[in-house]
Amino acid sequence: RGGVLDTWLERANDSAYKQTKKAIESGNNIVDIVIEFNQYYKSDTALARAYFERGLLFYYSNQTDSAKKYYQKSIEIALKRDEYKELALAYRQLGIIEQGDKNYQKAIEQFSKSLEYRKALQMRSFDLGNWTSMGSLYW
Repeated sequence: RGGVLDTWLERANDSAYKQTKKAIESGNNIVDIVIEFNQYYKSDTALARAYFERGLLFYYSNQTDSAKKYYQKSIEIALKRDEYKELALAYRQLGIIEQGDKNYQKAIEQFSKSLEYRKALQMRSFDLGNWTSMGSLYW
């Protein structure tokens, strides 16, 4: 091969990879700031969200084991304060990871937990995503 199109695609992929890596590093820096901020101001909500966001960074960089670890940290903190929104988000992401790993029963459990917290919030918009994800497990 080695044609012009191949060279262009290699450069585009390399550029996209570098931009993604830079975005992840920036995101990690922001999360670090929130975690440090929390040492002084003790905002469990912000800390739970920071761990959730770090989980997303790992998820989108295809490091699902690390993502799961940070989602679990987010859940631990959110459970202490009944932060239902954070709990719903983190459990949904865990469900998505389990679904991707073909652990379908675990995925259903995580999506179900997410739905429980969403019901408590009475926010229907998020329910559709959970139901769609769970439905695809049976398809």
